[in-house]
Amino acid sequence: MKFRAEGLSDTGRTRFNNEDAYLIDDKLGLFLVSDGMGGHQAGEVASQLAIEVIQKYLSKKESGDVPTTGSDEWEVPGERDSDFSPEAVELADSIRLANRIIYQVGEDDINYRGMGCTVVALLLPGSGRGIVANVGDSRIYLIRDATILQLNEDHTLLNEYIKNDPDFMNKKEEFITGHLDHILVRALGSEPETEVDVHEIDICAGDRFLLCSDGLTDMLTDDEILNVVEAEKKLDKLCQKLVALANEKGGVDNITVVLVEIEEP
Repeated sequence: MKFRAEGLSDTGRTRFNNEDAYLIDDKLGLFLVSDGMGGHQAGEVASQLAIEVIQKYLSKKESGDVPTTGSDEWEVPGERDSDFSPEAVELADSIRLANRIIYQVGEDDINYRGMGCTVVALLLPGSGRGIVANVGDSRIYLIRDATILQLNEDHTLLNEYIKNDPDFMNKKEEFITGHLDHILVRALGSEPETEVDVHEIDICAGDRFLLCSDGLTDMLTDDEILNVVEAEKKLDKLCQKLVALANEKGGVDNITVVLVEIEEP
């Protein structure tokens, strides 16, 4: 499989530090965005831990270095879902392991108590398919044939209300005005175990994937994102333009984007 990828992270206009983190690992075909939360820079610790644990686990899995039994360090909590491919199961395992470690660090160190983060992941194992996984409200979009499609679900209180009550869409603006749309119902580090959403999709030449933190999607609509993506071919310039537009519209949070373009699936 051939692909190109670029990423960019920016503090934004109102924050003093950047709690976002991202990863582009061409060798693994792994792309991550994580958005941290927690006081005293604990959010930065959580997001960086998530990135490091997921990458390290998958690297060791690929090389066969992860012990199958007898190692507490690599023990993944919860039950594995056998309905997915081995690569999808391993990606979900890496995220659940990251959750356990972030939670434990918070329990062991009072300075990091209550820290957590979101994560959204894209894994390209080959064979013309991609694996998407997430916990929280960072997003991944597929841009194909001049359309944009969000591939994952926001794990927010707002989205739970919308799913359970279709009429709630009429009250959505009032809900957002009260800043309740950012309350997460699922995040890494908040509980000893977490559920990971996983999807496997077919990919085509020319597909573009955008992974981003909510610092982008809070400022730009899906249509605005699509317009920028369609107008720019160079990925590095595209990252810069998306971040610049989000800052132009307020930049109230850290902004992180990772763009992946499929050349040959």
